[in-house]
Amino acid sequence: MQHKDPKAGKAMAKGEMPLQTSGPLFPADVVRQTWLHYFNDYLRERHIITEDEWRKMRRLIDKD
Repeated sequence: MQHKDPKAGKAMAKGEMPLQTSGPLFPADVVRQTWLHYFNDYLRERHIITEDEWRKMRRLIDKD
């Protein structure tokens, strides 16, 4: 694991939690799914898509 701060590496060596890590906090799939649900809800709230289209998209998003 790479540390942005040299002190974080020393903290880890002592058995403490690192201050920062360079890795992602959330898997890309979770971020993608969250964004798609948000955008799908946005379209529904503004009556750009119908409720049937909204449900179909939710099923497709959850299927991934």
